[in-house]
Amino acid sequence: MKILYKFFQPFIIGLIFLVACASNTPNEEINTEVNCYSVVGSHNYSIQADGDEINIELLNYDNHVSFLSSKNWCKAKIENKDGKDYLQLIIEPNTDEINRTAGVILSSNLDCPNIELTIQQLGITIEDEPGESNFGSLKVSSYNIRYASSADIETGNGWDVRKQHVANLIGTHNFDIVGTQEGNDAQLADLKGYLPEYNFVGHPYGGSNNNSHNNAIFYKKEKYEVIDKGVFWFSEAPDIPSIGWDASDQRICYWAKFKELETNLEFYFFNVHFYWRNQTAKLNSGPLLAAKVQEIAGDAPAICTGDFNSPSTSPQINAILTVLKDAYDITETPPVGPVDTNLGGGVFSGEPNGRIDYIFVSDHFKVKNYAVLADTYNDGRYPSDHLPVSAELSIKLD
Repeated sequence: MKILYKFFQPFIIGLIFLVACASNTPNEEINTEVNCYSVVGSHNYSIQADGDEINIELLNYDNHVSFLSSKNWCKAKIENKDGKDYLQLIIEPNTDEINRTAGVILSSNLDCPNIELTIQQLGITIEDEPGESNFGSLKVSSYNIRYASSADIETGNGWDVRKQHVANLIGTHNFDIVGTQEGNDAQLADLKGYLPEYNFVGHPYGGSNNNSHNNAIFYKKEKYEVIDKGVFWFSEAPDIPSIGWDASDQRICYWAKFKELETNLEFYFFNVHFYWRNQTAKLNSGPLLAAKVQEIAGDAPAICTGDFNSPSTSPQINAILTVLKDAYDITETPPVGPVDTNLGGGVFSGEPNGRIDYIFVSDHFKVKNYAVLADTYNDGRYPSDHLPVSAELSIKLD
């Protein structure tokens, strides 16, 4: 027996070694799990005919990620800024009248899914052609960013989780001016920290102390300056701090008069948050807003953004349409994204239900395109319980 044992001993040890290795294989696979790359923000972009630069933040980027653009007019490269990796897309001007589309595919030699980005670029119009007319352009947005609710912390959607993604959305889509609703002082300070290229002005309203939220207007500080500003309240006494009709807290319109530094174009920007629950306050807020826009802006160009808590067929929206136009109705290209914008209070996923966020413009503006932005993070979570609305506008310069 000893002789047989000595003879088979090497084989027995080898067999034990193989069994041990096989039993460890699953653990080794878990330890070498791939940490896949991802992009921050939208997968779909709409660009004006004159071209643009888009910087899309990449998470977990490594040299195993490659990219390919389907069109020569859309050039892609990787940039590192402040320790973050970005896919930079350089979009050349479109000199044709026909809209065009490019695709950019990101892939990895590891076990990660491909990511496809779509870039839609508008064709030039007669007004855009050199020598025909002198037009200016700006990209505006309305975004209810959701107040910093303690209840959201319990669902994993607290402001500390969301704030970077709200800022990323604003920066990625490169808004010139965005009207925000609901953010408190600390939230606005956070956004300003993440978006150093913007300044903001605003005024508090709402909540039990009528100081819980802000209507704010963020704007690119190197492109615009504020030359006037003001506020009025949706109430029977709109020129003094007051609660209107059957509302339970103050609701306001905050406005600013802007001057574009390069062209000296001056225009008014109104930002609104209507009361949400009872009808009388909403019914009266629409006619009041229409009257105040006429009183303050007169014949000057005017833009109005906001959370109106009202469907497009409501009397209050129809009252606004007597002096301004709905960007959704007059866009020169088909609207992009969902129609509805409201996810419901404290809801950050699923399908929106109800179009209650708007961009209105005076007759001075053309709406080149309109979009409701459905950017998500962390397996389909939206940064707020509203989807932001975006419009690219053009205006004839004197």
